[in-house]
Amino acid sequence: MAEKFREYVVPLGVLKKHPETKRANRSIKVVQRFMFKHLRKKPAQVFIEPEVNQALWARGKYAVPKRIEVSALLEEENVRVFLKDSKAFRQRMEESKEEKKGKKAEKKEEKAEEKSAEELEKEAEQKKAEEKIKKRAQHAELKAKGK
Repeated sequence: MAEKFREYVVPLGVLKKHPETKRANRSIKVVQRFMFKHLRKKPAQVFIEPEVNQALWARGKYAVPKRIEVSALLEEENVRVFLKDSKAFRQRMEESKEEKKGKKAEKKEEKAEEKSAEELEKEAEQKKAEEKIKKRAQHAELKAKGK
């Protein structure tokens, strides 16, 4: 699966039901459950970057933000959650683009190698065919001399 990303606004108003002292602690689980709900990934497959954690804890453990804007980067089996438009997210996207370019270049090289291998095989077949023709010609000359 190619890497894709999606942007979400995670509502954290649900935390108002919890005791004030546990709101920031539970906000991580709320983000994980939100990603599970929208991306169908298990909470164990959701990796929350430290910047998101810092944003949730920025005002202390009592005053959690009402909502948080995040970008979810979908990797093969995992999901990485970044703050929207963060440097870490941009760097990760650039790395994935570079990896894709590298993979494309490798595929082109492999195709070129396959083509060169195919060309070598064709040349070998042509040489064999030429040798067969020469042998037949020599055999025909020998028969003509013998008769």
